[in-house]
Amino acid sequence: MIWSKYNYLFVSKKFGNLLFNSLSNSFAELDDETYHELLEIKKNTETYDFDTVPELYSQLLKKKIIIQEKDDDYNYLKYETSIQRFNNSFLALTIAPTRHCNFSCEYCYEQDRPSIYMTDKTEEALIDFIKAHTGINRLFIDWYGGEPLLAFDRIKSITNKILELDIEYQASIITNAYLLDKTIIEQLPDLKINEIQITLDGLEETHNKRRPHIENNDSYKTILHNIDDLVKFDKEGKILKNIRMNVDATNSHEYKELYKLLNEQHGQGKLMMHPGFVDDITGCRSSGGCLFDKNQVADFITDQYENHKIKDLGFYPPGHQGECMARSNNSYLVGPEGDLYKCWNDIGNDKYSIGNIHALDKIKNSMLRKYMIGADPLDDPRCNKCFYFPMCSGGCPWKRLRNKYDGLEFDLCTYFKVNLDTFLEIHYEIKKDKVNVGL
Repeated sequence: MIWSKYNYLFVSKKFGNLLFNSLSNSFAELDDETYHELLEIKKNTETYDFDTVPELYSQLLKKKIIIQEKDDDYNYLKYETSIQRFNNSFLALTIAPTRHCNFSCEYCYEQDRPSIYMTDKTEEALIDFIKAHTGINRLFIDWYGGEPLLAFDRIKSITNKILELDIEYQASIITNAYLLDKTIIEQLPDLKINEIQITLDGLEETHNKRRPHIENNDSYKTILHNIDDLVKFDKEGKILKNIRMNVDATNSHEYKELYKLLNEQHGQGKLMMHPGFVDDITGCRSSGGCLFDKNQVADFITDQYENHKIKDLGFYPPGHQGECMARSNNSYLVGPEGDLYKCWNDIGNDKYSIGNIHALDKIKNSMLRKYMIGADPLDDPRCNKCFYFPMCSGGCPWKRLRNKYDGLEFDLCTYFKVNLDTFLEIHYEIKKDKVNVGL
């Protein structure tokens, strides 16, 4: 037997003996006897007599604390990743029915936001594209933009045609919510939209400065009013309402204030809120000095809990999840003119388009292969050895691709590297009544 490289066995000053495994995403408190037993197992895994501890042996195998052969845990990770990457049972589309936007946000990576809207011809080609995926049993659509609600009639038209197909379907939408009035809200269930992401960038003055409406600078009050109508309409909580606050060094102090305001106004748990850290992916117009690195991200998240008691942030490392759209075989972004991309960041950039739904015989396979396997973290020896790899899957595929082919130097590593002990202790403190004692 082998002691897994994904184990983190440590003594917390606050909570005693703890064990975390990044591959199985398991976390346990250990009594002193079990802790010292594990220290002995770690030291002499290959010669240890597990027949003397059959129950513990069974749990250690189940949680992948010990493995049967060298690199078996990493091979498991590669195997699961490959299955996810080439799973053709579903089709996931991010669709931008327009690139036009009614806001002019200073950090938007879409430097130009042309008034391009999807036509009837492209809509028909889109439906044919969906139909061509005959082996799928599920379809997911994320409505995107520009601002997708500027093309709400197109969203309705496409949805109605999808609902005529014999396929399981659900949708989400990313919107600035300026147009999210009662008329649109009432149609969300019929359009199978069960998740909505809305962006607010702080309190009124800050938000309006960072996210100005192109004709009316006061977008804040309109959005808050529309959020209020959404919460009142969705009394049973069938629609996941996610508020994203784009955070950098200039507005991070307002995260706690907006969080408090929304929870006081709507009640705890009615809205989900998370920070989106502003990133300089294509030369954003924000001052470079305001952007967060992973150390500042870690400090920000820790501060929200320790000083402001905000509990629903990313304190616990994520388990190994599905692949990003960029490395998922049946996932695409479709632009309003039918252009196909593998990443949201590429919309409108012909260099990184992989083709067009109007000419599927001319798919740019070289670009597709670059995204799928060209900058594969599974081939990176550093990721192979890294304890944190199951948490981050090698970082953002878009950034990894740009690092390899464009000579950029994006940091690909997770903020959990900064201070894992603190994050695990915070998670333990929040969940201590639910954490299983022992393995």
